[in-house]
Amino acid sequence: MSAGSSRIHWVDTAKAISIFCIVFGHTIRDDSMAGNFIFSFNTAVFFMLSGYTFRGDRRSSGSFIVNALKKIMLPFYFWSIVSIVI
Repeated sequence: MSAGSSRIHWVDTAKAISIFCIVFGHTIRDDSMAGNFIFSFNTAVFFMLSGYTFRGDRRSSGSFIVNALKKIMLPFYFWSIVSIVI
């Protein structure tokens, strides 16, 4: 890493561990105690850490939500209509 890097090293390490747990959890795929334990937290931890480091642009919450809904809902409705027609 460069000297001017603004990355948070413990978050990067925790995200790497959570990614490993996700992959490991998908490889054991049984009802063992280890599998149940790993599946109980691995994805949630990864998403919390990703949200912790999310910067986004500094718009108001309302404009952020409206823009996100446009990006998500317009393609959803488009492909829903296409799949109904087909």
